[in-house]
Amino acid sequence: MHAEDRAVRLAGSVALMGILYLLRTVLVSFLVAVALASLLTPLANRLTRRLGWSRGATVLGMAVGLTLLLGLLSCLIIPPLSTQIRILGAEAPRYAQALERALAPDSGTASPLLTSLYRQVSSRIERALANTLDHSADILIDFGSHLQYLMVIPILVFYMVRDASLIQRRVHAVLPPAYREVVVILMRSSSRALRGFVSAQLALSAIAGALTTLGLLVLGMPQAVVLGAASGFLESVPYMGPIAVGTLAAVVALPWGTGLVVRVVVLYVAIRLLMDFVIGPRILGRAMHLHPLTVLFAMLVGGQLLGVAGFFVAPPLAAMAAPAVRWTLARTERVGAVPSSAEELEGAIA
Repeated sequence: MHAEDRAVRLAGSVALMGILYLLRTVLVSFLVAVALASLLTPLANRLTRRLGWSRGATVLGMAVGLTLLLGLLSCLIIPPLSTQIRILGAEAPRYAQALERALAPDSGTASPLLTSLYRQVSSRIERALANTLDHSADILIDFGSHLQYLMVIPILVFYMVRDASLIQRRVHAVLPPAYREVVVILMRSSSRALRGFVSAQLALSAIAGALTTLGLLVLGMPQAVVLGAASGFLESVPYMGPIAVGTLAAVVALPWGTGLVVRVVVLYVAIRLLMDFVIGPRILGRAMHLHPLTVLFAMLVGGQLLGVAGFFVAPPLAAMAAPAVRWTLARTERVGAVPSSAEELEGAIA
């Protein structure tokens, strides 16, 4: 009987994982909405108490205010950013030629092995670029097919923030009484971890983008604004994002000589050391308790399952799952005993 129960549970788990994989695009949109809602709900609670408005009026006022703020920022940031992006695209052949000259072996002194290796690498890069151009239309069509999921995110956030108390009561009502307190506290801890991760990541992205832009401007680097913006955006992709932007910046600096390339590389290394060993641990340490290897492993798994989107959603998913994992481990150490009080449960997942 027990073996049959385990088989049924295993089959149900496999079926559930299959359904979640098929709905991965919807789940990514839902997770983004949950992350934004967890960040905005405390602000909505404070404004509702302070202003004395109804919950719906407060959330609607927040939506209008955020829309106006984003519109103002767009008017200030997008025009210079788009100009530099166009310049960067127009100068792409020049950067490619400079990179080819830098990597090309000296025909007079290079060994046959090095020459052959260079030709193979160049051929593969050219094929990769050709394949990317050939599939660019497919990429745009795929992005357009997922656009409706992006457009529904603000609507989901609005209802999640407006009806946060109602959603909590509904979830509380459908839970089995024996596990009601446990699940509620785990959900609260997961929401707190997610909110901390999102706020910390936004702060780190802003700091990385500002430091990179300022440093590149001081060095006289062309397209400093767009490279700094890319650094801030890709800061949310641990390890791989900063490396990709640093490599791009070094390539962009090639036409202006190796001196500028060296200065740009030194700048990016200095910023990475500052972000990874000074600023990052201070900000993330207060927001979540995850080892960097855990974040990296979650990111690789997310990228394997969800593609590019997986690199962004895997770290917050790991942050949300961490309290439940810690509680499960604490329960296993107690030989299956459920904590007898809310204080004990909070201590187990802290």
